[in-house]
Amino acid sequence: MRNPGPEWIAAIALSIQALIFLLQAAFLGWQARILGRHAATLETNTEIVGAQAETLKLIGQALDQQGKILAEQTKIMDEQVKFQRSVDARVEKGNLLNLVVEVQSKLEWLASTLSALQQSASSQEDQRNLSNRFDRLAVAVTECQKAVLMAIHLSDSQRKYFVAYCADLATLNPTGNVAEDSKHVGALRAQYGGPTFFIQLGSLTKSPEEAKFSDNFFKWGQVPSDFKSEPAETPARPASKQPSVPSGAKWENVANLFWLGSDLDWTAQTALRGAPKERILHGLTQCYHHISDLGLAESAPANRLSLLKSETASLPETTLDREWRSTFSENIYAVIRTIDALLGGQQPWFRPGPQR
Repeated sequence: MRNPGPEWIAAIALSIQALIFLLQAAFLGWQARILGRHAATLETNTEIVGAQAETLKLIGQALDQQGKILAEQTKIMDEQVKFQRSVDARVEKGNLLNLVVEVQSKLEWLASTLSALQQSASSQEDQRNLSNRFDRLAVAVTECQKAVLMAIHLSDSQRKYFVAYCADLATLNPTGNVAEDSKHVGALRAQYGGPTFFIQLGSLTKSPEEAKFSDNFFKWGQVPSDFKSEPAETPARPASKQPSVPSGAKWENVANLFWLGSDLDWTAQTALRGAPKERILHGLTQCYHHISDLGLAESAPANRLSLLKSETASLPETTLDREWRSTFSENIYAVIRTIDALLGGQQPWFRPGPQR
């Protein structure tokens, strides 16, 4: 057998080399396809990462905005808490002021009774009335003492002063000796009737310019009565145009007459201070009761009270705004003036103030 020549060897070598190149080309093509797929995957991942980055940016902006909103809400809530505290302080101090005034009125009433008893011999009925005056004062002092002890908006000086005030008045008890009782009452009236007492009393009236009661929002300073710090002088009765006095008037019912005046003023002031409709109607009911027991149920002031009560009862709570309350109180004071005119003929020598 002959050995292949150089030409065959070269041809075989070239064939093998061509086969190797072909295999390399196939491998490179396969690698190219794999790299292409990787490139597509990387591109997709890049888009996903980009979308995620944009989402995170939006989330960051939303969190920043939410932080600002929360900060603003916190500020608003802080202001609401501060304002509510100021309103609570006004209501608390106003209630205490009313109770102190009630105690003072009972003290004056007791002093007047004792003074009358000193000027004449006292009967058993007089002693019962005197005991009743002491009892009513004790009840008023107890209510005032509770309000002071439960108050959370009083200053240390206010609390100390009114605790001592209630404690001193709580010592008032009937001894059976009119002169001794009168001396004790007189000492307390002198102690709690000077500038210090009225300064402490005036400190209870300091309040915010506006407040919200129930569903009603009020601003003080919108009606003239908001600026009155002292009682006006009692006007002199006109010499003419006196209203006719009903024939059945029972002027001897002095208790009804006293409480009629007290309840009329209480109702007007309660309305001005933002009390709910239920309390205003209670005041009107009491007023009508006393004016009826005076035999004046058919009189002009009684008819006006009846009309005010029916009108108030028909109104929804939300309509009792500041303007309504101001008009209502003026109507109540008009009733007081009418009753004052009716009383003119019962005491012709009445003087509206001390002689100067």
